[in-house]
Amino acid sequence: GNPKNQVNFASSARRQPGSTFKMFDLATAISEGISPSMQYLSAPFKYDPSGIGSCDTNPPTAWCPETYDHTYLGSTSIETGLLHSDNTVFARLTLDVGLENVAAMAYKLGVPVSTPGGNAKNEGQRTPLITVACHEDLTASDLVGRYLLEGETTRWIDGPLTRAVKAGAICYLDEVVEARQDTVVVMHPLADDRRILLIEKTGELLEAAPGFQLVISYNPGYQHAVKDLKPSTRQRFVAVEFDFPPPATESEIVAHESGVKRATATALVELGRKVRRLKDQGLAEGPGTRLIIATARLIASGIPAAQACRSALVGPLTDDPDLLAAIDDLVAATL
Repeated sequence: GNPKNQVNFASSARRQPGSTFKMFDLATAISEGISPSMQYLSAPFKYDPSGIGSCDTNPPTAWCPETYDHTYLGSTSIETGLLHSDNTVFARLTLDVGLENVAAMAYKLGVPVSTPGGNAKNEGQRTPLITVACHEDLTASDLVGRYLLEGETTRWIDGPLTRAVKAGAICYLDEVVEARQDTVVVMHPLADDRRILLIEKTGELLEAAPGFQLVISYNPGYQHAVKDLKPSTRQRFVAVEFDFPPPATESEIVAHESGVKRATATALVELGRKVRRLKDQGLAEGPGTRLIIATARLIASGIPAAQACRSALVGPLTDDPDLLAAIDDLVAATL
């Protein structure tokens, strides 16, 4: 190279990590109890959650992993896939263990993590996000971790909350009021000035790594009568209340997400706002933006508006005959 250039590009340049990142995939898999001898398929494939992407465009509009020399091993172990630096094996492994968990592992091991959409200013400064969908059967062990049988011995596997604490990640508990109260109490020491997590089964006391954040969400409306957060939990958090976006913004969202014309999106949003006012007449919960988008997508696919509203907007809200009749009247008057 240029003798005047004193930059070590191998160690100092901002570049893609390439196949070195496979080690973080493997480390994440092992931490979740997956053996390196587990069999995976070595073959090209397409990953396209949207269902509209393609591997044939330039550039591809889907994720289409393949090997460098386009040769494949068929069914093979993770270990062999690593020796051959097989992208397709490790792409499948990443989908199984979760991209956010691989990012958290890399972050835990000291590697700056960035996500799509980063730029030169904030590249390498994104915090991993670990999401937990709460439900009534969620236990403290589901959050913190548990021992699993491995042959004739047992192996400890960290839960999502523990992984976030160790990695300095964001742990997001969605619909937290659905979880049992004895499960929610586990996070109390993390949500005050102590910032610690006690793992009773292993006797560990973990201090949250720098960057750790605990975020919870729930709908306080229809659930309030039967489910709510204990005051001792609520008072450990800063509250941010979210309402529906303004009509113009919500119409823009519906049009963008569904593909319908702006006039149709505006009419559907107006319908949604009218239906939300029926809460005073006994409707448990009005239609969210998600329901309106689902209705708009049916209309965009060619289904008549009245039928789309009946299937995607009216039906999911209530079975009460009087409320159904009232909503049908609003549909007819608005559309």
